[in-house]
Amino acid sequence: QMAAPPNLGAPQRLLTVVGLVLIVATTSTAGVPTQLVEPFGAGLDLGVNVDPSNPKGNATYDNVTTLGSGWVRIEYQDSAAAHAPPSPLTLSFYQRVVAEFASKTPAVQVLLILDYQSLQHRPAPTDSNATWASYIDAFASRCSDVASAIKADAFEVWNEPDLPHVGNIPPEHFGPLLQAAYQALKRVAPSATVVMGGLASGDPAFVANVRAAAGGTLPCDAVGVHPYGQRPTPDWPSPTWGFGVLTELLQRYYDVEPKELWITEVGTQDMQAQPDFPNHVFSAVASELAASGVCRHVFWFCWSDGMVSPFGLVDTNGAVKDSYTSFQSFARNQSSITGQ
Repeated sequence: QMAAPPNLGAPQRLLTVVGLVLIVATTSTAGVPTQLVEPFGAGLDLGVNVDPSNPKGNATYDNVTTLGSGWVRIEYQDSAAAHAPPSPLTLSFYQRVVAEFASKTPAVQVLLILDYQSLQHRPAPTDSNATWASYIDAFASRCSDVASAIKADAFEVWNEPDLPHVGNIPPEHFGPLLQAAYQALKRVAPSATVVMGGLASGDPAFVANVRAAAGGTLPCDAVGVHPYGQRPTPDWPSPTWGFGVLTELLQRYYDVEPKELWITEVGTQDMQAQPDFPNHVFSAVASELAASGVCRHVFWFCWSDGMVSPFGLVDTNGAVKDSYTSFQSFARNQSSITGQ
């Protein structure tokens, strides 16, 4: 497992979290612009992590579409007891959030995370198989109840299970959990995409081990990856920046399991690289991985510094940062970059 240095690595937090667009109006530099955008073209599906439960992270439909994002990634958080139904108030809250994004034209699609915040009291890695079986059963039920009530376009099962300080589920338990969750979600939302929770260790062997624990077939439609600390290209920001090259890491994951990869988080707190990091990441993925189907979905982490500083596209006061402009500029120009 790779440990990220302070200026490059993944944000330390409890995670909460857009087709393609052409801007049809200029944007303001003194705060978040709100002009509507129109969908355009093929290429990457761009997304942003938002947090509706956090006033600073609660990006609106207009915020998201003006950015040039056709997806949002949101964590479903529920404190209801393990074997009890979800909280009605919580379900109602997230139903309203998802409906707000889905009901307008163009619709913003939603990737909903189901993880340790969706069902509390996750067992320790060393707990008994019986303890894990009970939790997995309760988690599958929670997945079914949530997906029945909330019409998300995609569901991500867990967040960073391969990091001890975050998701922390060893493969022998994550395989059965992923399998149970996948089956539960597909029973009630058969058309939704189910993504294996965002992997952040940089070790593709975790995928192979989960597949083995699930009986030899990986039960998901796509594999989520969080390639923090990876430079977008061999020479940018510099030939020695980070741990390696982002597109090369993704190709190694794909070689282990040839399912589409979704980058469900990417970003940096390196303030020298951050201003144009989105454009470099998106350009690298579009030019090297999108046409072959290896990766087409990329979600920036995150919308606001009020979620996890300094990763945001806007600061704590809502003013746009240079990274916002970098994201938006790629979305504007994507058709010429991809040749589509």
